[in-house]
Amino acid sequence: MKESPDLIITVGLPAAGKTTATKPLIDMGMHYIRYADAQMRFERNSAMSKVIMDRYMHLFNTHNSEKPAAEYLEKAPHIAIMRSMLNRVMNWSEKNVRSVIDHVNNLKSFRKDIFKILLENPKGENIDVAALWVDTPLDLALRNLATRKEAGEREREHEEWYIRECQKEFEPPTKREGFSRIIHIRPEDDTMKKLEEAGIREQRPEELLFVESGIQEELDEYLEANDLP
Repeated sequence: MKESPDLIITVGLPAAGKTTATKPLIDMGMHYIRYADAQMRFERNSAMSKVIMDRYMHLFNTHNSEKPAAEYLEKAPHIAIMRSMLNRVMNWSEKNVRSVIDHVNNLKSFRKDIFKILLENPKGENIDVAALWVDTPLDLALRNLATRKEAGEREREHEEWYIRECQKEFEPPTKREGFSRIIHIRPEDDTMKKLEEAGIREQRPEELLFVESGIQEELDEYLEANDLP
């Protein structure tokens, strides 16, 4: 286990406070990636969606999967989005920049996909992954949802249904899945103290990068301009 993980993924119900829990990590210099933002870009890009669906349908036919085609294709966008995000994580990790992915990740199968994608790439074999489990009770998550002013009534009803479904299916993260450590945070906990206890440290000044796009060229230019290895 490394002193500090290369990647931290959140685990918890929608409206559990996962984004709030990641703020200290961002302050430490970790590169923040929000799954919902990537998903929105994917859904808005109809051309990208078609390419991904065609590709996965080809794979389905090639491998004669026993899964129904509808089930196979339902998971295709998730895999494509996660693969894109993890490619960014691996590129940043090579430059000693750590990342945090903000997503529900309530199912063991979702988390298994993360490790599978990492292990498919030589860059990902040595990525140290930790889970930030934001363990918020269902009633508190529903109260948090009610305070979100940006959601309309219909959206809030759908979100409430989704939160309840996530709770029914929720599978707590374990080290057996491949995590180097599980950072378990409850509403009453001091998040910073929990992170310190887990060995999460602030990045050294020479490791901090002030670019948010995740574009490798910008990263290389910054390193070269500042004479960093």
